[in-house]
Amino acid sequence: MKQQELTDSSKFSMVSRYAFAPVYPYLAGQIIDKFGLYSGTCIDVGSGPGNLAIEIARITEMKVYSLDIQPEMSRLARNNIRQAGLSERITAVTADVCQMPFPQDWADLVVSRGSIFFWENQTAGCCEIFRVLKPGGVAYCGGGMGTPEIRAQVLQNIRENAVFSQERDYWIYNIGKTRKRLDPEGLCASLEELGVQAMVERENDGIWIQMKK
Repeated sequence: MKQQELTDSSKFSMVSRYAFAPVYPYLAGQIIDKFGLYSGTCIDVGSGPGNLAIEIARITEMKVYSLDIQPEMSRLARNNIRQAGLSERITAVTADVCQMPFPQDWADLVVSRGSIFFWENQTAGCCEIFRVLKPGGVAYCGGGMGTPEIRAQVLQNIRENAVFSQERDYWIYNIGKTRKRLDPEGLCASLEELGVQAMVERENDGIWIQMKK
């Protein structure tokens, strides 16, 4: 499946806003605390409507780039960024993870939640992320709800919120199924052969690929 086929933009924006809302603040805090990066440049790859990018900007002084391959997602991200009062801190960019419009050795932090499962070429996407990282920079790409408690809250939101009345069964069934599209150990082995330092992390509810340069 190609990255473009992630889902309809409006549907994904809806589930991000009404169901996954507790996920992004937790993950932003987890990532920033884990790596101790509070300033510099961050890229959120496959940012969708910009939720994780916004939460990272709220708790750091970083300049954040909300990157997505779908122009409609970038439009939604710009609206959300503006409503959050963060237009001077976050820039929405439309681009493919395999061809990012950033120079080599440029970003301090690259994050991506939920998008790697849909990349057409996961190895190429990770190599491109590694290219734009500064020496000493770190990338954290994968997926998860943060904690089992947050996962339960997301499912409860879907079950109880009327906005999901038409597609409730679809979202409940598909949460977590995208992980089958990622072989994290196999991907890390391929990256190591290309000189990219990568490791698999399984934390609470998540599976992540960590890369350091």
